[in-house]
Amino acid sequence: MYRKNYSIDKDNQDCLFIYEQLINAFKECQLYATNPYLNIISIFFHDLMRILTGYVLKRNEMKSSLLIKSKKLVQFPYIDYNDVISGIKLTEKEIYQPYFGLSYKQKLINKYFNFLNYIFKKKKSVLITDPAIDIKYLLIHLIKKGIKVKFPSKVGIKIPNIKEQLSILYTSIKIIYELFKLPGQAKIIYLLIEKHIRSFCIKENRNLNVDLVVTGTMLNILNRIIAAKARVEGIKVISVTHGECVGVLDEPVIGYGEHTFPNIIIGYGDIEKTMFSKDEQYTKSLYDNPKYISANSNFIKTIYAGRSVERLRNLDNKKIMYVPTKCVWYERYGPFRDVPEQLYNSWQKTIIRNFPNIILKLHPKKEYSDSEYNSFVSDFNTVKIISDRQFQECLNDADVFIFDYMSTAFAIAAATSKPIIYFNIGLRNFTPLGLEKIKKRCLWIDIDILNPGDLRDKVMSIKDKECINEFTDVFSLREDNNLRREDVLLNIIVENIRS
Repeated sequence: MYRKNYSIDKDNQDCLFIYEQLINAFKECQLYATNPYLNIISIFFHDLMRILTGYVLKRNEMKSSLLIKSKKLVQFPYIDYNDVISGIKLTEKEIYQPYFGLSYKQKLINKYFNFLNYIFKKKKSVLITDPAIDIKYLLIHLIKKGIKVKFPSKVGIKIPNIKEQLSILYTSIKIIYELFKLPGQAKIIYLLIEKHIRSFCIKENRNLNVDLVVTGTMLNILNRIIAAKARVEGIKVISVTHGECVGVLDEPVIGYGEHTFPNIIIGYGDIEKTMFSKDEQYTKSLYDNPKYISANSNFIKTIYAGRSVERLRNLDNKKIMYVPTKCVWYERYGPFRDVPEQLYNSWQKTIIRNFPNIILKLHPKKEYSDSEYNSFVSDFNTVKIISDRQFQECLNDADVFIFDYMSTAFAIAAATSKPIIYFNIGLRNFTPLGLEKIKKRCLWIDIDILNPGDLRDKVMSIKDKECINEFTDVFSLREDNNLRREDVLLNIIVENIRS
């Protein structure tokens, strides 16, 4: 049984200390970066946070007797529970550079446009990685406008004065080690990180030879490298966000991650004026903030039920669907993102005990197999598990939704008129506006995950609350623009492609 000395707040504070150390290292490395965007901290910031905060969070789990058995992790983010207990063995870790796996059609398109290069050398070109949009639709319309398209494969980057920058990073790691009294030597995890960074380094930077870059999430290291190279070359970078809503969370992963390298972000909702608010602590870029372009969620626009929300009133004969976040096991990182797996499993069982006929909608990226989850709920034979459909395909299966985590699924559920119960167990860090709109949309209940109490009684005490959906209009839809996201992107590409 877990001890009662676990603290979500301590996890978050520890991760924020690491974040602040990396911010300081970023500033020091700028003295050695011949171009502001050739900074190993800014390029690898997310990878560093995943490795270093993941290590410290596992250490905290061990202190709270919350460690679980898990398989060995040999690839990124490298650190598993055995490493925390017995020490990191560098020889067991596989350092490799991933690459964009091009489909057969993408390879043909690359060959097609390479051939056109010989014929129409003055045509404008755009490099596209993995934006969360209808690529086929975008390609057809770009070709119609005479814009060449290129897909990347393997990428790499040359970083100037890398020894000096790595030395600064090593100093930061030693500070982190000393503060948290981590086992072993700081040199070991530094060498692991150095190998990871150097696996992406090349001898000379080749020009991208495009006029514009369009990417998906900036948490993908390949997208960050391409974006960094583009900014060095003066090529504009457009990032297309995913998740069906934007502006709800105030977390470091958004600032150092999604907002740092793009010139332009195509998001969701109608929040252009409130983005990068003074009230938000962690969403600002490491460089200049990008221009934010509001747009619609294509799917949410088709299901939006307006501002009215059905009152819960009672739970009798209601089909209740619980939508947890995914199990992250040894891939925990922070801040604000998760709790130890053992603790979250216990919390899920608490929900099931309080709502015995619940529908459990598993995360599409679940770590458990269906058989493992069936075993997990074996004591609750009335639970229905859905694992083979996307959440948007299950909306009609439920009358009421339960969430404990802000996610894509929440944004979709919020667009319906169905009641939502939100158990706040301390996950995620909301913007003031985001928190205001979520509380208006939901039956919001603060929960001590270590002592949750009777959840059903807590829900019934506020069952008659009148909710209103101001969330979707602000964070997912733009009322004055009926264009689909692909058309918004297409217009931005045409306006910004380099002359």
